[in-house]
Amino acid sequence: MLKRILAAALLLVALFACRCLAEKQILEAHFLDVGQGDAAIIQCGGQTLMIDGGDKDHSKFVYEYLKDLGITRIDYMISTHPHDDHVYGLATALQACDVGTVYSPVTGFDGKGFESFQNKLQEKGAEITVPHRGDTLSLGGAVVTFLSEPQNWWSLNDMSIVVKVEFGECAFLFTGDAGLNAEQDLLSSGMDLRANVLKVGHHGGLDATSKAFVEAVNPQYAIISVGENNKFGHPAEDTLRQLQRSMVNVFRTDIHGTILCFSDGKNLGFVMTQFKPTAAPATPLPTPDGTDTPAPADTPAAAGNPAPGAEKEVMYIGNRNSHVFHDMSCPSIQDMKTKNKVELYSREEAIDLGFKPCGRCRP
Repeated sequence: MLKRILAAALLLVALFACRCLAEKQILEAHFLDVGQGDAAIIQCGGQTLMIDGGDKDHSKFVYEYLKDLGITRIDYMISTHPHDDHVYGLATALQACDVGTVYSPVTGFDGKGFESFQNKLQEKGAEITVPHRGDTLSLGGAVVTFLSEPQNWWSLNDMSIVVKVEFGECAFLFTGDAGLNAEQDLLSSGMDLRANVLKVGHHGGLDATSKAFVEAVNPQYAIISVGENNKFGHPAEDTLRQLQRSMVNVFRTDIHGTILCFSDGKNLGFVMTQFKPTAAPATPLPTPDGTDTPAPADTPAAAGNPAPGAEKEVMYIGNRNSHVFHDMSCPSIQDMKTKNKVELYSREEAIDLGFKPCGRCRP
């Protein structure tokens, strides 16, 4: 299936190539459908950059995708931040490929995905480099610039490494799960944020993609990496409306599957593969922590979502303006405007969406 898709995609490459491909580089950006995770592969001039790798459930898909592309070495690998839905698949990618320079905003983190990632790096004899704002690297004819400089008090999402990939007149901005604090810092940094393609922060959640940030980036296209019918309600309607008001063409992995973008440095072309991998493979792939990938999830409930018709219990209410969440019994909810209320189903969801606990009810 994937090989047929890639073969069809080469037809698009041919439209760009007015002369022999050996004389003219083509940049390929693959936005992988890894459910409620994030993973991208960028190739240019015979070199490969991988930004995040998705979660454990999609590790077999990431492994096979790299194999089908014929990638045996990842020259540069970026773990934007150590949450499992971004870093776990990088450990699996290291089973398929050798690696050059590896970047992360942290060198240690107490999480299974990051621990597996570290173990595979040790096996490969690779170490983590913490990048700084303004650092650059070359990827064939493209230039990759690190735009972020995380602050220690930020959440892990806001600590996400943000990079800009420039190739000729075209640019891509990858933001990991960077939220509003990180966006404001980027806006204040004086760095050039303009890009043709924006990989939207935090799966399109309401805690990112501010009006000011979208205006500064001024993208023609936006990619949202998000799981179908996910429990977080991503992407948020506010985010979609913001992109729509800015006349941005939006592609989503939950709708379009794995998304391929090609550029000759002047033009951009997209291939919507409609290819959606099985979340849990029938043939388990040994994962870096020594266990097998879970058996296939037959129902939405098994995949972490409620079964059809099941009613989810609202546990907390978040304030869209203050980004504070409250226990259902908190008096502050009564003073909150209806339009600012966000229903939350777990404390984990609230924190993951960027909300902070109320100091009054201490949820």
